[in-house]
Amino acid sequence: MLEPNKTQLSASGEPDKNDKFSHYKLGIRMPNATLIEHANWLVPSSMGIINLTLWSVLRHQGPVANVAMQWIVRLSPKVQNLMIKQDHRVRDQASDIYLRELIKVGKWDSLAGLTILLRINLDAGDQDAV
Repeated sequence: MLEPNKTQLSASGEPDKNDKFSHYKLGIRMPNATLIEHANWLVPSSMGIINLTLWSVLRHQGPVANVAMQWIVRLSPKVQNLMIKQDHRVRDQASDIYLRELIKVGKWDSLAGLTILLRINLDAGDQDAV
């Protein structure tokens, strides 16, 4: 449905084996913006799910401390308030109270916030916080 004019053959007439849709499913690659827009036209609101901050957090390679704030500002205001300390730094430790509040939000953004906390503490090697 997303690419109705696409054939199963490559430009050379050989079977097309780029497997992009299976790669999307496995998270190996992301669809381009045009394909995402077309999907959103066919299934309204799907773009929001495809572009979730959570996917950026999960795909990120390497330490997350330098990019955590960029992700957090894309989250809902309630999650932002829980993820940013009074001194305007990213929360790297969370008490049970904060964790319960994040869970209570119950949205994709709260899962992204929890994942950011997990990644920060994994990077720091803090097994107790993990």
